[in-house]
Amino acid sequence: MLEQQTALDEEQPGEEQPDVCATPCSFWDDAATPRLLADPDSSPVELGVKFRSDVDGYVYGVRFYKGDLNIGEHIGHLWDASGNLLAEAIFVNESASGWQEVQFDSPVAVSANTTYVASYYSPGGYFSDSPEGLAAGVYNPPLRALANGADGPNGVYNLGSSAFPTDYWVGHSPNYWVDVVFDTAPPQPYSIWDDTYTPGNPAASDGHSIEVGVKFQAEVAGEIVGLRFYKGAANTGTHTGHLWNANGDQLAEEVYTNETASGWQEVQFTNPIALDENT
Repeated sequence: MLEQQTALDEEQPGEEQPDVCATPCSFWDDAATPRLLADPDSSPVELGVKFRSDVDGYVYGVRFYKGDLNIGEHIGHLWDASGNLLAEAIFVNESASGWQEVQFDSPVAVSANTTYVASYYSPGGYFSDSPEGLAAGVYNPPLRALANGADGPNGVYNLGSSAFPTDYWVGHSPNYWVDVVFDTAPPQPYSIWDDTYTPGNPAASDGHSIEVGVKFQAEVAGEIVGLRFYKGAANTGTHTGHLWNANGDQLAEEVYTNETASGWQEVQFTNPIALDENT
């Protein structure tokens, strides 16, 4: 059971460092290992860590340390402090042991100096643990795995099912080796073609007004933040970009401004449009 942990923690608690970690970053690097690779409790359990960032940024995914007895399908979660689920992803292609990582379909924006909870569900227990690992917290600037008591108890869990973890081991500060993948940079935008791509014919000889388009899909869910088109020097006038669903419903519209004489032109939507995978 979670209340039966007795091994002493041998890793050194994180101390405040003067330098900011290279991003993306986590609380622990890949060389860090838990004191107890497999807790003897085999009950299904959701294990979590409360954390903050000193700066605004994005959580791209969740990591956890796995011993070889921790088998089954693991699911990573990100929650706000009130228990609202912000993101979820299933771990795939896991190794037999060591650090496991999963990326969310879309990175989650997090605010500076705000408590969040990262967790994972272990359906067969035998999770990794360092019983007093969060007594002083862990600080890898700008990330803080909170010290037990900094914002309520830390080293939180939910026994028996996958749910927001709020239970804790009274009088102790366990580290269940749950981690995040954090970056201060916004999500990397992608386009169908890069800026070096140029058309074989930069100006078709048709002088009529026309709306031209492309059907597309994305393999993962995300957001469409804007549109681009390639412009030849003869393609003059005001250009307007549109996004439609497959039924012809208009989802967004924006007028291009500050165009160059030719080359790739880009416009950003006022509000990004959510995109479903394979649609």
